[in-house]
Amino acid sequence: MKTISFALRAPERRRTPEEIRSILGGYRQSGLSLLAFARKHELCYATLRRWRADHEAAPANARRAGDADSTPTFVPVELEGGGNQADFILDWSPGRSLRIPAGFDPGRLRRLLEVLEVVP
Repeated sequence: MKTISFALRAPERRRTPEEIRSILGGYRQSGLSLLAFARKHELCYATLRRWRADHEAAPANARRAGDADSTPTFVPVELEGGGNQADFILDWSPGRSLRIPAGFDPGRLRRLLEVLEVVP
């Protein structure tokens, strides 16, 4: 009988709540998308999404003082390489995303986002 062996990668340890808050704080301050932040810091995108959703779902009184306000706001964005016509994907928790095709009317998008901000 032939035996096959292979090395298993050591399981990564669990992050402490303080480490998770620190990572999420770094993400918020980075100005990067969650995916870009995950890639840059070699973190699992799905794990970051879960942490963010868990953190944002926590009651306000359970959060540490100094955490960013969770009220959604518009943030000015500058796109590089303006010649590219690509879809945009807005991603927010818990697990919501919206694909916006290139050329979508800005006025209609603003009205849509206003409606989405009200939806629980």
